[in-house]
Amino acid sequence: MDSPLKTNPLVSVVLPVYNCEKYIKEAVTSVLEQTYSNLEIIIIDDCSTDKTSEILHSFKDERLVIARNEENLKIAKSLNKGMSLATGKYIARMDADDICHPTRFEKQVAFLEENKDTDILGTNIVFIDDKSKVQGKFVSLPTGKHLTKFLLSRMSVIAHPTVMMRASVRNDFEDLYKENYPHAEDYELWLRLSKKFNISNLNDYLLWYRIHPNSITQKNYSLAIDSMHRAIEEHNPLKLDEIDPQVMRLIRKPQGIKTKSDHLKVLNVWAEAIDKLQSENELTRTEELQLLKWHHVFFLLTMIHTLINLRQIHFAAIKLFMSQKRFAWRVIGGLFVDSFFIFYHKSYRLLMPHKIYPKSLLSKKA
Repeated sequence: MDSPLKTNPLVSVVLPVYNCEKYIKEAVTSVLEQTYSNLEIIIIDDCSTDKTSEILHSFKDERLVIARNEENLKIAKSLNKGMSLATGKYIARMDADDICHPTRFEKQVAFLEENKDTDILGTNIVFIDDKSKVQGKFVSLPTGKHLTKFLLSRMSVIAHPTVMMRASVRNDFEDLYKENYPHAEDYELWLRLSKKFNISNLNDYLLWYRIHPNSITQKNYSLAIDSMHRAIEEHNPLKLDEIDPQVMRLIRKPQGIKTKSDHLKVLNVWAEAIDKLQSENELTRTEELQLLKWHHVFFLLTMIHTLINLRQIHFAAIKLFMSQKRFAWRVIGGLFVDSFFIFYHKSYRLLMPHKIYPKSLLSKKA
C-alpha cells in the first residue's frame, strides 16, 4: 500500500541477523508490508549457521539487499556495515526477532518531515514472548528534546529497534556504533549523539518487541549494565562538574543505595541537575509535567530501596524533597499518584529489569 504523504523519501532499513530462523520470516514480512513502500531493506547476515539465510533468500522483493559477512563480526560491526550501505534520506532500525506495526515507517517519516529539529525518532513498544503473545505495554517515553537528554542519566530513553534517524546523523561518524560497550552499544550511542542531536519519541505503539530466553538482552543483562555505567561516566548526561562516579551509578541503579549518606548524595545531585536543566532551557509544558512525574518516581525508588536496605524511614531525604519549592505544591498528591504508578500500573516495567516484568492484562497485539 502506498503512503498518502506528500513527499516520499527513501528509507533505508538496517536489519542485522544471526541464527534467527524462528522469527526472521515474520520480522521481514512486517517490513515488506508497511503502508510506506519506498524502502531499501539492508539485511546483514552475521554468518548464520541455521536456516536464516535460506529463509531470507526465499523472499522475492527487489527492495531487499542481503549481505553476508565473511566472518562473525558481532552486532556493532554488523550495524556499522549496514549503516554504510544505506542510501536513504532516513535510516530505520529493526531487529530480526521483532515485528513492525504496518504504519510504523509512514508515521515516523511524516513526523520527521514536519519536525525538522528532530534528528532521531523512536516509538513506544509492546512486549511479546517467543510465541508472539503480548506480555505488556511500554509506557509513553519522554518526548521533549531537553527532557530526553536529561533522562539518559536514568534510562535508555529510546527503544533501539524503533529508531528512525536522519542520514545526516550517520554522516558525522566513521563508525556510529562502538564495540567497547558490549550489549549497550545503543545506550552509549544515544548519550554521545544527544550532545549534538535532538532525540524524541512518538507516543504510539509501533513495534512488537520480543523477549525470549535466547535474546541478547536476556543473556547478557549484567554485562549490559556494566557497559551502561561506563558510558554514563564518560558522557556525564547530567552535565554537572565533579560528580562521584559511584553516585552516578546509584542514580542509574538506586537499588544499590546502602547508607543514608549515599542516599542524600544521590538526591542532592539529582536536585542540582533538575535546577540546572530548568534554568538553562525553556521547557515545554509537556516536559515540565513529565519532569515532575520522573522526579517523583526517582524519589520514591530511592526511598523504597533505602527503606528495604536500612529498615527505617529516611526523614532527611523527605525534608530535602519537600524543600524543592518548584515541586512542593504537587508533592503530597504526586507521591500518592506515583505510588500507584510504580506498584500497580503496567507502566512501572520501565523501572525494572526485563526478567522480572509481570504479565500485562493486555490480550492482543495493538
